[in-house]
Amino acid sequence: MASNIEWVHDARSLEDHQRLARMPLSDVLPGLRAAIADSDLPLAHTCLDFDRRVGFDPGSSLFLVRHQLANKVWHVDMSKPIDTGEPLELLEVSTAIEKRDVA
Repeated sequence: MASNIEWVHDARSLEDHQRLARMPLSDVLPGLRAAIADSDLPLAHTCLDFDRRVGFDPGSSLFLVRHQLANKVWHVDMSKPIDTGEPLELLEVSTAIEKRDVA
């Protein structure tokens, strides 16, 4: 869990990513979330493919995943290591709340 927190922590702010900060992320993030949820590919591959499809610089989508997790907009089981070489299982909000209430 500590390595997950460390991985997402530096992505809390878009301050150092002005190009992303100027984009209409509310239009982009649902597509990114759907791409991740529908993919059996490693997270890094899914994000790179999404970067290409929407014209982002390589690595932008992966940063946005970290940003969404760091700001608790998207939820994952933080007790499992996040490995960009594996698919990422995003939790539905109700599932995330249930897991948090149990812990």
